[in-house]
Amino acid sequence: MSADAVPHSPAAPNRAFLVVVYLVGLALWAVFFSFGNMPAGHNDWPKEIIYYNHLASGLRFFNPPWHLGFSVQGTNRLLANPEVCLGPAILSLFLVGPKLFLLLNHLLAYSAGFIGLVKLASRWSLDMPGILIAWALLNWNGHLLAHLAVGHSMWSGWLLLPWVILGVEMFRDPDRYVRRRGVAVTALGLGGLLLQGTLHVYIWMLGVVTVAALVGWRHWREALLLPIVCVAIGLFRFLPAAVAFRPTSEGLFAGYTGVGYLVRCIAWPLPYAPEPPAPGAPAGMLLGAWEYSQHIGVIGTALALLAVFAALTRRKGSPVWSTVWVTAAALLLFFSFGNNYRPLHATGLPLLGAERGPARFAGLAALLLAFAGLASWQRMRWALWARWAAACVLLAELTVTFLQWRPAGLIDANTPE
Repeated sequence: MSADAVPHSPAAPNRAFLVVVYLVGLALWAVFFSFGNMPAGHNDWPKEIIYYNHLASGLRFFNPPWHLGFSVQGTNRLLANPEVCLGPAILSLFLVGPKLFLLLNHLLAYSAGFIGLVKLASRWSLDMPGILIAWALLNWNGHLLAHLAVGHSMWSGWLLLPWVILGVEMFRDPDRYVRRRGVAVTALGLGGLLLQGTLHVYIWMLGVVTVAALVGWRHWREALLLPIVCVAIGLFRFLPAAVAFRPTSEGLFAGYTGVGYLVRCIAWPLPYAPEPPAPGAPAGMLLGAWEYSQHIGVIGTALALLAVFAALTRRKGSPVWSTVWVTAAALLLFFSFGNNYRPLHATGLPLLGAERGPARFAGLAALLLAFAGLASWQRMRWALWARWAAACVLLAELTVTFLQWRPAGLIDANTPE
């Protein structure tokens, strides 16, 4: 048993429980995307259909789809666009159309991510309600659902985050062999994000990995190797993009202008609105609701606060590297406010200039804190019924966001197809 393990729980997960949770997730994602009948005429869905119609045509006629007939987001070089999915699911385009491909690709990412979640839960010795909470936080948070709802299909890679988190957790292990495996797992997890086209989340997690390397400087070999390998694995997408894309004069939007609205967006559901600004947004917040929706519920918010408490009190035997998660989340939250990110954006350095809406950072910060708090809570002597009650309350909270952000449900708020 590892040093992080906790005693066997009567609610330790069994295979049947995991299979049921996995299948429920498959069914819910199929329902969310209307079984592949997404509203192709709204928000960013038309752009996604263009991408994968062209990719499908190239695959079927064995003609690499190097170029589009027009420019999308500053380039007509399709395969150089880092937000286009190049994962194994693209082979399904030989047989199916773009909409069904997007569903199948998402379900594949969900399946891979679920395996990572189970392995992460095993490392943290989560019991059944703990796994259910982690599964709900990863899949049904407001950040992910809102971006997917408006056609940001590249956010499917978000579901691979458990692999990256697991790799960072392994990196703190006292065993050098485990630490080096952690470097490999982290890099492969980030590579999976890039295959999915999830460039933004890759950039954010690269910052988290850098924090982990700095905190773990005592293991200097692995600490030096970690960010280098994680950047190197992304070169297959960065180098073509560096050639295809030219610097633009597009400005940076301000992030959150008040702590109160950020807390509201994390703890409470933020409904969709077809045009900016988001409902209830203070002056200066000019983007749509999908950029500010970070809902993890009251339960998730409580877990996030627990993670902060555990890091500040430095409780001995904590199963998570609380300093890493809390420090990384604090930086993400700092840069999600106002114009705090502007100096980094203005440097023009690769990757840093790719972000125009820093309010997004808060979604990853909320998830990391909630996960860290969940792992700490698992070690506390709470009654089993209380854990199940928390899981049920969280599911009820996130169901509201699920129903609010289903793509098909947004049609009525937009111009009819």
